[in-house]
Amino acid sequence: MRVYGMRTGIKVEVTAEDRNRLNAVMADRNSPQKHVWRAHVVLLTADGCGTAEIMRRSNLSKTAVWRWQERFMHEGVDLVAPSGTPVRAAADGVVVGARPNGRYGNWIRIDHAGKLATVYGHLAGFAPGIDAGTIVSRGEVSGYVGSTGRSTAPHLHFELLSDGKPVNPINHPETKRGVLRGPDLDRLRKQAIEAVAERDRETAAANTAESIAR
Repeated sequence: MRVYGMRTGIKVEVTAEDRNRLNAVMADRNSPQKHVWRAHVVLLTADGCGTAEIMRRSNLSKTAVWRWQERFMHEGVDLVAPSGTPVRAAADGVVVGARPNGRYGNWIRIDHAGKLATVYGHLAGFAPGIDAGTIVSRGEVSGYVGSTGRSTAPHLHFELLSDGKPVNPINHPETKRGVLRGPDLDRLRKQAIEAVAERDRETAAANTAESIAR
């Protein structure tokens, strides 16, 4: 489960396993109170409660609530893909790091124009020639999806940084895609209709062949 943090707009991620573990902490009378508070704040955040409501229910100050939220920040998006899937540079730029990096596992950071940077984590490995100082073009293969670092399954952890600070890559002006309209939308609809028709023809042919074989 992911929801936006109240202060930064970055997503907080709480998996089902995390939720079970945090509930257990809250139920354990031997848990230190600070751990109970932290578990409570994170679960309330994951349930979509605002800062004021979290403060009321947990009896903590705004600063304390923010501090606990920040410890569970998920500063990017996770894109599920099979291990070994090529990871491509989001835009032209310069690689400033390509190495193992703690919880990120194999990690790449690429700096782009406009004080933007992209980060790619949990990679299985790096593409040949990818190293600090390498100039890359948009769409160029930089690494491969993996599950290194703090990861439980193959996926790409993708971050967008603006002036060194994480921002939401889903709705940032530089990455947000426009809505299809006019001829582009008509072309997409036509392609979709053709694809469905081709699928139906293939299904009918397969059913016919199966009937003849019987």
